[in-house]
Amino acid sequence: MSEHVLIVRSIIADPEKRAKFNTWAETNFPQFCLEFGAKIGRRSWSKTDPAVHNSVYIFDSEEAYQKAVDEKVPAVKARVDTEWPDVHRTREVFELTQQVIA
Repeated sequence: MSEHVLIVRSIIADPEKRAKFNTWAETNFPQFCLEFGAKIGRRSWSKTDPAVHNSVYIFDSEEAYQKAVDEKVPAVKARVDTEWPDVHRTREVFELTQQVIA
């Protein structure tokens, strides 16, 4: 079994909305991690493009990831679409192939 990583990249084009989005994400991201069954969740803002925010969900296996995508992600996506209709988002999934802890 290999870990799978779901990355949701959000672009908050309006600088005036970034602080509000960050506050919203601080509140909702932990719940999304629980709902999805992610073993680890991480959020970050780009240092090279301040409009870019990433939400990272790490799953123990492909099966855990697939269960989240099939059962939980659609409802969360619908909520986010309603609350943030002008935020462009993309989703990518990665399979962890190597990890080095130095």
